Amino acid sequence: MCDGVLPVRDILLSMLWNKYFFPSFLTLSLVGFLHWIGSVEYYYWTVWWYDIMTHFLGGVWVALAVLWVINMPPFAWVRSRTDLLSVVLLTLIVGSAWEIYEVFFGFADPNALKYIGDTLIDLCMDTLGSVAVVLLGVPFITSLKK
Repeated sequence: MCDGVLPVRDILLSMLWNKYFFPSFLTLSLVGFLHWIGSVEYYYWTVWWYDIMTHFLGGVWVALAVLWVINMPPFAWVRSRTDLLSVVLLTLIVGSAWEIYEVFFGFADPNALKYIGDTLIDLCMDTLGSVAVVLLGVPFITSLKK
């Protein structure tokens, strides 16, 4: 084995033992479940705050997923060059990509009167979710594993 290179088994194990894995996995499970329920039961169209809540939680998940990835041993070089503002910006980029996905696959109509306002609220909620992780989640998770 080369110096400084971890075997695949150690990398895979370090992914599961990373302090951000379980919060990220649980949040993704919750967001996936809420998205499924919201689609099947039409909550996105009948409950005015449902989309806002899922975007906030989506921002929480993206921020936790970014923290999970950059805290893996193979990405230590990224972690040393990443500040928490970068986590928020990456969440905003993912949120923007989601909005493009919605238009591309016909889930959103860019010609609708409320499209711009809805998109801005969605992106704000994505960003607020990631800010919540940076300001509250990171200190809390860090305090659990010392």
